[in-house]
Amino acid sequence: MSLQSESEKVTKVVQENRQPITVELNKTTRGYTWSIKVAAEDLNQALFLIDTINRELQEKYGNKNMKETEV
Repeated sequence: MSLQSESEKVTKVVQENRQPITVELNKTTRGYTWSIKVAAEDLNQALFLIDTINRELQEKYGNKNMKETEV
């Protein structure tokens, strides 16, 4: 998926009293807006999870599939 056709922003990183860190990634791709939200023990783990989920979504619902499902 082309970086030109999508925008992304990490909107939240929260850690209080040894609770898991919560990271949320909001993306807009070809007119669709969606988010991925994870909680992990540390920031590196949370970012790894976000990256893994994002990559798997791009592999499964890449540009070709996005064009087919657009309304």
